[in-house]
This record gives sequence, structure tokens and C-alpha cells, in this order.
Amino acid sequence: MKNYEEVASDVFRRRNEYEAAKKLKKQTKHRRRTVMLTAFVIALVIGVVGTAGAVLSEKNWFADAFAKNFGGALSEKQLQIVERATTQLHQSATSDSITMTVESVIADKNMIHVCLDVSAPEEMVLDLVNLGCHHYHQMITVESADGEDLRATAIFEDADDEDGLRNTRTYYFLLYIFYNDGTPYLFTEESSITMQIHGLDRAGIECVSDGQWSFEMTFDSVLEKGLDIVSEPVICGQIEIQSFCLYEMSASGCYVSMPKKEEERIFLGPVQVVMKDGSVIRDKSRWSGDGEFSVIFRAPIVLENVDYILIGGYENLDGNWVGATKIPVS
Repeated sequence: MKNYEEVASDVFRRRNEYEAAKKLKKQTKHRRRTVMLTAFVIALVIGVVGTAGAVLSEKNWFADAFAKNFGGALSEKQLQIVERATTQLHQSATSDSITMTVESVIADKNMIHVCLDVSAPEEMVLDLVNLGCHHYHQMITVESADGEDLRATAIFEDADDEDGLRNTRTYYFLLYIFYNDGTPYLFTEESSITMQIHGLDRAGIECVSDGQWSFEMTFDSVLEKGLDIVSEPVICGQIEIQSFCLYEMSASGCYVSMPKKEEERIFLGPVQVVMKDGSVIRDKSRWSGDGEFSVIFRAPIVLENVDYILIGGYENLDGNWVGATKIPVS
């Protein structure tokens, strides 16, 4: 079974592959307003995890999603990070009788979290439906405020409010964005992007809709606070970590690979943040390539409470994590 970085790297090269199946959700009580704009990006579903229960409020939606991924309730300081980072958008676009609404977003320096509702006519079933139709050259596209075309990979999940409706669905996705030369697009409070979804398909085979839905995204707040972990190069297996910056929901840095064979492909191993109270926040996904890496974590990180970072290794049969490189946080 491929790990996250292998899948993400494959996608980054091929760009247009799009896979996965998700679950449903709909929140009809949110206010709607139509926003039609234009944009360009590339997205991939690399994970499907059911998220959150019956009725999720605007304030706790992301908090519930993080708690589900983390495997337990968030601390007060973690909840404060979520509240500070969340921007409520409620921007809607309707095309081909289908309405999509970007409900809320969280912007980290390295990526964004997006909650997107989809509502179709009652006779339409959205089971196994993916965002973007496979016959389009680019299924989801994005453009910066200055008109530059960007590209990206995305991790999609589903949130289910258990409304029992097969014509509604919610997509929760994390979006990495890159310039065309592969340089990561870093978010700031001045950032503004437009995103367009090109059609819907079922399981990458059947086109469900040729609609076009466009959204403008600006951010009330961006989590830009970071902690430089590596002051000098650190050897982690077959890679040398040259820089590592930890943010409140992600991490990024640079590395040099040291393959034993010329054709060997080297990826960043698992990344875990160990807190001073002994709790561990594991990574949710990793992307590495061309000497750079990005990591998304399962829960917000209170930077002043970080003890050390673990990179690489594996969990043995006894449930203990072994073989990892430990990087202390001073």
C-alpha cells in the first residue's frame, strides 16, 4: 500500500489524476450568496475519512473535525487556534441546478482547510461523486489575485451531518498550492485566490455534471507564527534535513536525499510532534519532492508546549514507535 508522500508525488507529476469516494452532508440553514468568478488549480483525493457527527455549528465545525482526526478532545489553547484561524465565507455558486457553498476556511502559511457543501436536485444521488469531471483537462483550478495560474494537490475528506439525504454532501479538503515552477505558494493575510470546480463525476468514470462553480477566497486570519527547529543539518535515514519550520497546523522545510541506488526515490518519513505533557500529534499527510517538503498535522499545535520532533521510524508490534530521529526543540 502506498504511503501519503508516494501518492502525492505521483499526483504532482501527473497532475490530472483524481480519485476517491466520499460521504455526504448538507447544512441548509447557512445563508447563501452567489459568487461567480474565474480561476485555475489541480487537485487529488488521497484520503477518505468520515468526520464529525450530527449537527456542527459554524464555530465548532473545524474543531470537531480536528478532534476526530486527533482521536480526542482539543485543549483550550488548541481551540483558541482554531477560532482565531477560521474565516466564515458562506459563498455560494449555482450551475447546472447544483449549488456549491464554501462555508468556511482556515488558512495556514502552507495550505488551507476548506469546508464545501454541495446540494443537488432531489432526484440526483451524490454517492461516490467527486469534485471535478474526469474529461476536463483540469478538474479544479485556482488563480492568484494578480492573475497567475497556480497548481496544487489536495486531500479530501467527507463530513456527515447524518441528514439522510442522498442529494447533499459536504467535502472537507486541505489544499497545497504551488507556482508553476514548483515553488510553494505561501499564504498571508493579504492573500486572495479564486477557485473553480469543473464538473462532477462518479468514481472517475461517469460525468454527473458539466457545471462550473467559482469562488473567491480571502482570509480574516492566517496562521503565520512559526518555530525554526533545525539550526544545523540533521541526518534522518537517507535524507539530510537542512531546515524545518513548525507552524500551528503544518510544517515545511528543505532536505537533501542520499539514495543508495541512483534510481531510488527518497521520501520524508512520518513526522510526529511530541508535547511537553507527553501527548503526540501525528502527521495527517506529507508531500516531499525536489528538495522541499510540507506536512499537515492531525490537530493544532501549541508551539510553546512542543518538546521534540520525531522523523521517520515505524510502530512495532508492541505499539511502540522505534527507529525515528529525535530533534529537540530548544
